[in-house]
Amino acid sequence: MTNQLRGIGLILVAYLLLAAEMIAIHRIGSAAGTLQVAFLRSLGNVILVVGLSRGIAFRVFKTEMPGLQILRSGLSLLGFWAFVYAFGHLPLLNATALTYTQAAFLTGFAALVLSEPVGMRRWSACFVGLCGAMIIIRPAFTVWDTAYLIAMAAPFFNGAALTATKILEKRDSPTTVMAWLSVIYLTFSSLALIDWRTPPSAVWPWLGAIMVLGPLGTYMRILAIRAADVSVLAPFDYTRLVINAVVAVVVFNELPDTMTLIGAGIIVIGCVLATLPGAPRKMLA
Repeated sequence: MTNQLRGIGLILVAYLLLAAEMIAIHRIGSAAGTLQVAFLRSLGNVILVVGLSRGIAFRVFKTEMPGLQILRSGLSLLGFWAFVYAFGHLPLLNATALTYTQAAFLTGFAALVLSEPVGMRRWSACFVGLCGAMIIIRPAFTVWDTAYLIAMAAPFFNGAALTATKILEKRDSPTTVMAWLSVIYLTFSSLALIDWRTPPSAVWPWLGAIMVLGPLGTYMRILAIRAADVSVLAPFDYTRLVINAVVAVVVFNELPDTMTLIGAGIIVIGCVLATLPGAPRKMLA
């Protein structure tokens, strides 16, 4: 149980950092290209890995599963590109809402790929959290464009990447996973250098925030997955809606209405439901 609680604490910190990153991406909008944002975020990943791997140098890339490392990194890269595009071209709550299908993908992958014991309680927790999300973003789907389709692909790729991470963590360290991710991110995102257009000076503070928040959030999420079952962590993805609601008040001076508060309360209930005694647990060493 201690490992599960540690994982929950780490995933909450990760989602706080990643929610802040998505808000920065939203503020940038179309002022910087998707590949440009991904490239600068990749540089942040590399800097973090260099700091974490001091003393072992290139041995940080040693792995028994290079194929899965490449697949996991590729899935994560596709998911991130989709997230950047969605949060740069859709209203914040619209884009946020579509990311909440990730909990369902994670729970499904946990049952089908990882063979984790996913009982009715965890399925119910995901459903309760999704209901809370739908209450909060009830007016979001009044129009449709390609950005919505791309946004819906993002949580699928990200959920698949997190599932691969759970397999990798049994043999590779979190730093090794992060190192492979960083190199592949940087390799493909460097395509932005072919036609680099310097972003306006006003968006550079937000780009700098992405270089710090994104890598730290990703690493915290890898640590969380190492500590706890994926299906236990999945419902806590909904807490990002609560975080965004707070940011809307503090940063954007947007007061949440009654339905938003009700939805946030339902999300909290879903998270509590996922951790009540009696839910199936696959304990980790």
